[in-house]
Amino acid sequence: MGLVEPTFVVISVAWTGPTPASPVFRRLPSADHRVPVLHVSWYHVFMDKYTKLHALLEAQETFPTQYTHKFIGRNSPAFAAGMQTLEERFPTLTLETARATRSESYLAVTYTLEADSAEAIIEVLEATTAIPDLHMIL
Repeated sequence: MGLVEPTFVVISVAWTGPTPASPVFRRLPSADHRVPVLHVSWYHVFMDKYTKLHALLEAQETFPTQYTHKFIGRNSPAFAAGMQTLEERFPTLTLETARATRSESYLAVTYTLEADSAEAIIEVLEATTAIPDLHMIL
């Protein structure tokens, strides 16, 4: 069995619109004209879920602002380690409360953040989604 030559080369990622429904693929000529180049837009993958939130924050908040960040997760060592990582990554994040449920299975956490922009809030939200054993962000 011989080697298969590539059909496409991905050379860039670009935003092609405010809310595209799917990735946009375009064939562009390659430098050597033997391999077509694929131009991919991943805007919808990374930003679409935060576009509305960003617009609301920009419209309704005056920055800098005090942002209250609440979430719930399993009361586990992995969750505690994720909270520690979050605190290290965002030094202006201040732990206000951390309360266990009656059965001590879950932990409800409240932080405050002095946010200087909508992007700062979204960055904290994205980092929170990476915490192991996270149940929900309120």
